[in-house]
Amino acid sequence: MKRLIIIISIICISLFIGCISKDVIAEKDNQTKNDAKLQKDEVDNISEDRENDLPLTNNEEKNDKLTLEEIKANYNDNIVNITTYKTRYILVESSKDTFANKFELYDLETGDKDILPTYPYYVSLEKIKNENDFIFSANGTNHISSHREFPFKIECIRYGKNIDRDDDFTMNRKKAYFNLNESVEFGAKGKENITDIRMTLEGIQVLFGPMEGYELNFYAGDTMLPHIEISYNEENNQFILKLMDVKVGEAFDIDSYNLSNYFIESVEIQEKSEYSLIILNMKDSGKFYYGQRNDVIFDGGYPYLDLKFFSEIN
Repeated sequence: MKRLIIIISIICISLFIGCISKDVIAEKDNQTKNDAKLQKDEVDNISEDRENDLPLTNNEEKNDKLTLEEIKANYNDNIVNITTYKTRYILVESSKDTFANKFELYDLETGDKDILPTYPYYVSLEKIKNENDFIFSANGTNHISSHREFPFKIECIRYGKNIDRDDDFTMNRKKAYFNLNESVEFGAKGKENITDIRMTLEGIQVLFGPMEGYELNFYAGDTMLPHIEISYNEENNQFILKLMDVKVGEAFDIDSYNLSNYFIESVEIQEKSEYSLIILNMKDSGKFYYGQRNDVIFDGGYPYLDLKFFSEIN
């Protein structure tokens, strides 16, 4: 009997200890789970804080909307023109004193502002290809010097997107082509001589040098082309260059040159009291033209006009 009592007592004690161990293990499991959840919440909070502190990257945008009225209110310069593109973008052309007009692009959704780099040239907006690509026509003048280049185009292309900067565009100069009957003006200085004319496969080159006694004026600052006005006589199919304050150099003899090519039949030169004319008698193949100033580097450098003709342009 005593033995039976002892066995029953041992069984009860074992059952009691088992129950206690189970509760302790369960409590430990719950504590472990709670600790893990707390650690995860802390990590999430830290990640959110870091994300908020990070600067904007090129692919991220602020949400700082603008209105047209706010843009206008911030201008002290004279607003010349406002162009809206896709309702979201505003291009403002402004002027100040004797400076070339400035073009600034605004994004109404993000508040981003960028200057389109057309300085220091006097330009007009020709085409908006998209919000990242703008084409301007430059007449060749600028607000820094009196020199007038042959007209050209400027293409402003976005190379990045930084909300905190206004210089996300780069400027690319491009050639400007003109119909044969379109007039163009360029150049600046006078008191120059025609010293050489050379025919090329695509057009003609005209070299200039100083008149006797005006060498200092010719080399002052920079050698430049004289003031040249281009016109077209459709009836006679003549392409005419009017060279202001220019003479034919004594050493130059046009009769010694065979001046003709695929576009030009012949060349005439006429010297007047205040200007000279170079008359190109054209063939029917010439439809478009383009010009640029280059330099021959000898005796201090001489500028020349490089004029090219085309039957078609791409």
